[in-house]
Amino acid sequence: MTRFALLFVLLTAACGNKANREVCEKAADRYSTCVGEILGPEGKALADSKSKDGVKECAGDDKTVEMYKTCLPKPSCKEFMDCMMDYAEKTAPH
Repeated sequence: MTRFALLFVLLTAACGNKANREVCEKAADRYSTCVGEILGPEGKALADSKSKDGVKECAGDDKTVEMYKTCLPKPSCKEFMDCMMDYAEKTAPH
């Protein structure tokens, strides 16, 4: 569950401009879908309840937008979620 909490924080901590906002909206939709696929309807409902706040905040953080641009093309939910986790771990300050 901590993996999903970290991903949620990334999603809500980071999405200004129109292009960035579009990336963040796509990421929020994909994240919600994947949480639903992995955790079921209750997890999806929780992700959906927080997505508007996350998208609103997301577009101003270029690093987070870059992560989403890298990870959104991944074909499966597992690959998408793993990509975000790997990206976050590689770029986090140590």
